[in-house]
Amino acid sequence: MKGTLFLIHWKASEAEALATPLRPEGWQVDIEAEDGARAGRAIKANQPDAVVIYLTRLPSHGRETADGLRSIKATRDIPIVFVDGNEEAIEKTRARVPSALYTTSGDLPKVLGQLTGTNGSAPATNGVADEPVPPPETGFRKISEEAVMARTGKGWQEWLAILDAWGAPTQGHTRTAAYLLDHHGLSGWWAQAVAIRYEWERGLRR
Repeated sequence: MKGTLFLIHWKASEAEALATPLRPEGWQVDIEAEDGARAGRAIKANQPDAVVIYLTRLPSHGRETADGLRSIKATRDIPIVFVDGNEEAIEKTRARVPSALYTTSGDLPKVLGQLTGTNGSAPATNGVADEPVPPPETGFRKISEEAVMARTGKGWQEWLAILDAWGAPTQGHTRTAAYLLDHHGLSGWWAQAVAIRYEWERGLRR
């Protein structure tokens, strides 16, 4: 089995259809199609490797559900992948959940494989998910000095010093990622990468 997913889409028959092709590829997929609060409780009780939320129906419900997951310590670091949606839905969701990943239905299997370390293929480059995704626990710690310098303009020690001065240990993961996105111009992917690396380096994530 590749891993466990929790898939959220606000129409039961369509949600099941979206989950069906993922299961033969080795994913265990649980579904919620009606109640975001119930989804949050289920995710907290049995934490999946990733939460997949489709933006094609009721995108505001998806944003609310993601907000709820990010507000609880037990679920705030579970990767969230938003899928599809029109330009307005994606833009609003990016503004509200900057640390999430964004992709299309066609690239979802590839992104999930990269996210959980079960796929060695090249990353998606469709303009939505445009960065390689390392395994959630240790992958961000393996990003080289050269890579972070090339993509962000700063090395690891400089980022650590910036977040120390900002007071990141008291801010929490979501606020730290948002700060990097809003004040330092990082993409959602690199904001997530720098925030997680900082937490590992400072003993905030074990």
